[in-house]
Formats: sequence, C-alpha cells, structure tokens
Amino acid sequence: MTTHPDSLDQPLELLRQVNPLREVPATAGLDETLGEVARAITRRPYATRSSPRTRRRVSRPRLRIALAVGGVALLLGGVATAAVALHAHTGVFAGGPDVQPGGPGENLNLAAPDFRSAALKLSADIPYPSGYASWRDFVLTDQSPGPGVATPNDQVTTGALRGWFAASALCAWVQDWRQAVREGNSAEAQQAASTIAAAPSWSAVSAEDPNPSPSARNDPNAESGTLFGWMLPYRSAVLSGDSARVDQMLASGYGDGKCWLSDPQWMSELHANAGLSKLSPRDLARHYEQFLARERS
Repeated sequence: MTTHPDSLDQPLELLRQVNPLREVPATAGLDETLGEVARAITRRPYATRSSPRTRRRVSRPRLRIALAVGGVALLLGGVATAAVALHAHTGVFAGGPDVQPGGPGENLNLAAPDFRSAALKLSADIPYPSGYASWRDFVLTDQSPGPGVATPNDQVTTGALRGWFAASALCAWVQDWRQAVREGNSAEAQQAASTIAAAPSWSAVSAEDPNPSPSARNDPNAESGTLFGWMLPYRSAVLSGDSARVDQMLASGYGDGKCWLSDPQWMSELHANAGLSKLSPRDLARHYEQFLARERS
C-alpha cells in the first residue's frame, strides 16, 4: 500500500514506511503510541533552514519523514533506557558511599523487578540445611524493601548481598546442629558441624573478611571482631560439642544479633509482640531462651 506523503489522515502508515525497524511486527499498543507520535508531528509548524547563500523552505514530505524517524528513535531509545534502569545488574562496580551496605562487587538495584531472582542466583552456592528454605527467603524479605518500595538509588553490592546470605546460613546450620544434638541425630549433627567448620572460608565470607577474627577491632561502637569474626566462637563451640555454650550465645544474641535477625520465626514473634522491644537485653535474651525451648526443644 502506498500513501501520499501529504496525507494527514494516516500518520501511522507514514511512520511504518520510514521506520528502519518496520520489519519488526508492532503490537496494538505500540501502533497506538506511534500513531499519537505521528499525529503530534504532523500538527507541528513547519521549520525553515538557512545558509549563507540561500534561504529555502524545507518541503513538507521530507520534514515529516525526518521528524517521524526521529520520533521513532526517541521512543525506542526511551524504552531501551527504561529497560536498562529496571534491571538488577547495573554493570557498575564502583561501590561508593551511596551503596548501602558497602562491599566488593557489582552494584545491584534493589528496586528492579528481577532483583529477587538475581539475588537468589548469586547466592545459590551458599548452603542451607534441609528444612530452612524460609531462612534463605527471609534474607530478601527482611533486608530488601523490594520493587514498589525501593527506589533506583537503593543499591547493594553483590559482595554485601552474599554476606547477608552467608551470615543467615551459618546461623541456620548452628540451629540445625543444636536441634540434631537434642534429638540424638548424630549423622545430621556431624553434617552440620562439618558445614559450620568450613563456613569462615566460604567465598562469600572471605570476599569481605579474608581474615576473620573475634577479637580484632570492628566498626566503632560495634562488638569487637572483624565482620565475620563472630562466626568463630560459634564454630569452636560446635566443634567441641558444647551445646550449652551454643545455647548461651544464641540466647544473648552474640554476633551483633545476627542469628536473631536471621530467624524468621523469632523476628515474627518480635513484630507480633510490641512489648518485647521494651525489654532489657537480659530479659529479651531470657524470652528468646523460652522461644527456643518452646519452638525448638
């Protein structure tokens, strides 16, 4: 079908004729959008072009074609830019003060619809014990505000993200070991102990803390120890079979409360009982002991 260039009643057909991507089938929604662009183009006043020698009017057909092509390019370019902005992987590896928390690796966009799937793929090598799938999921539920709440400025590095999962997984294995010991399941207890023994050397840990130490200086006003130094006392207690020591560390929230924060059942109880936030650290630890006895005796 051929349409006269001066025809104003079929602007969409004009766009199709000059669109370099016309071989790509257009959807109904795109047809409507492009039609609106074309109609806006044909309603605009005609431009002129000057040169030192002559001043001539640009012909209407040529102007419409040029503007139509430009409109398609801008439209498609805008769609492409939006798609890139909404991907979890940003391709930026600079970290920086605006990325919370810091850490090595690529900056990830927490507002992206694919952030969850990207995070789970990045952490797939970090093991969790059987029956603790909710703990892995809770890392994202608790730490990430998610699409619709997060903004494109809310970012986290891949290193820090993997660190979240590593801390959660270690706590899950400690709980699994504790439960297996109480049930007399020596095979499961041994598997948990072997995993806990290897945890400080996980790549997710060493990337942020190559030399974990429970006694070295950490961030100001935080517990002593390096970022993952808190893992080592748990490991020592487990490998020595000291379940009483494990219980005491869990109840006191040793490790800046990481094993409390990683436990979805405990955090659910805290959120459901606002009065618990008013308890002293000692009383809250006692309540957690009761929680462990009730939920995981």
